Amino acid sequence: MNRQAKENHIFPFLWMRGEEEPVLREYVGAIQAANCNAFCVESRPHPDFCGPGWWRDMDIILEEAKSRGMEVWILDDSHFPTGYANGALKEGHTELCRQSVFCHMLSYRGKPKTISLPLKKLETPPKYPQKFIWRLAELQMGKPRVFEGDHIVSVTAFGPEGQVQKIDGDRWRKPEGDWQIAVCGLSRNLGAHRDYINMMDGESCRLLIDQVYEPHWQHYGSEFGKTIAGFFSDEPELGNSVLYAHHNVLGTHQALPWSRPLEEELERIWGADFWHRLPLLWMNGRDAAETARVRVEYMDAVTRLVQKNFSCQIGDWCRGHGVRYIGHVIEDNNTHTCTGASLGHYFRGLSGQDMAGIDCIGGQVLPQGEEIPAGNSPVSSERDGIFYHYMLAKLAASAAWLEPRKRGNAMCEIFGNYGWGLSMREMKYLADHFLVRGINNFVPHAFSMAPFPDPDCPPHFYAHGNNPLYRHAGALFGYMGRVAGLISGGRIAAEAAILYNAEAEWADAEDSMLPQVIGRKLYDRQMDYMILPMDYLDQAKRFKVVIVPACRFLPREVNGLENAIYIDRLPEGFAGKVVRLEELLSYLEGMGLRQTVLTPPDDRVRVLHYQGENELFLLVNEGTAVYRGEIGLPVEGPFHGYDAWEDREYAVRQDGRRIPLSLEPGKSVILIRGETAGVAVQGAGERTESGPMPGIGDNVKELKTWRRSLCRSRLYPNFTDSKEVSLPDDVSKEKPDFSGFIRYETTVELTGEEKMYLEISDARDSVEVFVNGESLGIQIVPPFRYNLSGKLRQGEYEIAIEAATTAAREANALTKNPILKKVFPIVLHQSGIIGTVKIGVQS
Repeated sequence: MNRQAKENHIFPFLWMRGEEEPVLREYVGAIQAANCNAFCVESRPHPDFCGPGWWRDMDIILEEAKSRGMEVWILDDSHFPTGYANGALKEGHTELCRQSVFCHMLSYRGKPKTISLPLKKLETPPKYPQKFIWRLAELQMGKPRVFEGDHIVSVTAFGPEGQVQKIDGDRWRKPEGDWQIAVCGLSRNLGAHRDYINMMDGESCRLLIDQVYEPHWQHYGSEFGKTIAGFFSDEPELGNSVLYAHHNVLGTHQALPWSRPLEEELERIWGADFWHRLPLLWMNGRDAAETARVRVEYMDAVTRLVQKNFSCQIGDWCRGHGVRYIGHVIEDNNTHTCTGASLGHYFRGLSGQDMAGIDCIGGQVLPQGEEIPAGNSPVSSERDGIFYHYMLAKLAASAAWLEPRKRGNAMCEIFGNYGWGLSMREMKYLADHFLVRGINNFVPHAFSMAPFPDPDCPPHFYAHGNNPLYRHAGALFGYMGRVAGLISGGRIAAEAAILYNAEAEWADAEDSMLPQVIGRKLYDRQMDYMILPMDYLDQAKRFKVVIVPACRFLPREVNGLENAIYIDRLPEGFAGKVVRLEELLSYLEGMGLRQTVLTPPDDRVRVLHYQGENELFLLVNEGTAVYRGEIGLPVEGPFHGYDAWEDREYAVRQDGRRIPLSLEPGKSVILIRGETAGVAVQGAGERTESGPMPGIGDNVKELKTWRRSLCRSRLYPNFTDSKEVSLPDDVSKEKPDFSGFIRYETTVELTGEEKMYLEISDARDSVEVFVNGESLGIQIVPPFRYNLSGKLRQGEYEIAIEAATTAAREANALTKNPILKKVFPIVLHQSGIIGTVKIGVQS
């Protein structure tokens, strides 16, 4: 059974700005026409969230969605990121606002002497350099709220031989030697979002429920669990210190999050003098074991309070009202274990949610981007390609796999802020990247109702009819939904787990190996894995092996795992099996862990083994060369193939567990166990021995001369400017500002071969082929191949090829602001058929 018929796996953002009723209804229809039967309304740009204007618009949206049988999700705040609580803390409720703990470090050397400490001056927090995005936040939110009451909570002296002295008052008699004084204080005047809720405080987090969730329940309670599917939290943060600092580990220059519940918890753990332990959160070079213990206990308290008071409180409210709770935190560049822009612990931060969420926007994942150090994001030039390709998706897939309430559901917000130049082949790469790693729900970013070209995080699908790739994106969404349906409701057949790095990194970040270093070794050899947090050590026996990244300190609970191996060394005080990183693969293969074997080997063919309604193997070629060889599978057949793009099942040749494999870059193959699974909706009856789509071989005829015409996207299909051209034909050289459809037409004399195919070697950006006016479908990854079998008999035929461009050239021409063009440069691809067109029989 095709699970897509039962579930909605694709639900794009719809940006709400207070548009007129016809526009709202038009866009709901445009979303459904793009093969999306659900969507998430995003309130960020709306001028009257939870006011009369909002309820007017939501009445229209919900009525239209209900009439179409669609589901609606609701982004849960009026400003990004989640936590503004619709302005509940703009004034008043000071005790519920965010708070930070800071530390000044003073150094004194030499002989004993009496020191006068400038405590009044030190009540003011240190200066923390902000990134460019701080200015963008101020433009959106205005100047941050200013609080009184910054104050010092402890003054502690640390001596050269491990001495610790508590200092009362502003005078101190310094002993002999080099000493450091740590002055810790509390402030609400740190961080960019000072009038946001405190994620560790249950009463503060309740404000978000009271200001957003409860009003929606009061207005639309009868649609909860019906038209309204649930709520979406977008990048909630602890919010201390530098906005969007990357991998801001403990022991670095930053303020740290604080709250009254945290204070009570640390006093319970450390006793009444807990204030004087706080400097170890910043100081390096002291007693390493004590520093590690303090840092782990602090972060453990922070993240468990977030889990209880924010994530689970909201999730429990949603489930108690018949809807689901989803969203994601910021994971970028290893931030998922940090404070600041994230919640300190990926798994705890999403513990209350019904899906495990991540996002991929602004150049995180890039084709062949494993080694690329810098992306195209205007927010940051930093990029850890190893993290994005070997860790990001696995965080969500692992949480979905481990946490019962998530029922295997993993979600990715995708495509946003890659720019108007994001091509369909790049979108297909991104979609396959996450599908093959186990992501089975997607939030495409976004349908914006702003006038074209909206510069806010493009690309925007549809764009009032101005995006030529709208229908092509819809074809991609259909493909994504079909594959996602097949990898839902079951489990990923991974036999290895890699221990999550939160506790090891909190203890000593500089001496802690990142999990993706190990993940890369495994994944490039087609060994799948999960990320196992310590909270789920009771599930360690589900794996053949738990791999512990090299680290100096680790909580003692890990020491008892019978199936653990330790990379390169043991944590202090541990006993167990140590395996060197360079010997890991051979060790695991010796255990019989390797599931699939490619002959010859290839480190860019990705494999997902999924056990659900159908046991299947999803294969994706993320490289740049065609893979030709065979795959050896860990289970007996028989197997058949499923072409998810064409929605067509087909027979495959196999020799026991070995199956021949020819896989082109950017393309995927699904091998399903059994003679047939009935997963195809449209093409179940088409069964061939030759695979998804063969190349052309004998009796090839190249079609070089065509009649070309052009059409802007909004005017389709009214083509004009007809002229004769020869291929290849790069229209961008002739019309550098043109975006739209480029139609090539010709008449051919055919002999009516039984198995005939048409192949377009390359075109920008994607193509649709027509024979005598009948569409043979959209293709988005070159080479573009069409099966003409059964369509042609001997005689003359009119063949037309429509190449759709991105909207980038027109968007670039219409963008007059030079600052926008500099900060958000638009990638301009070639246009038209830039390769060859050939007709021939099957090779």
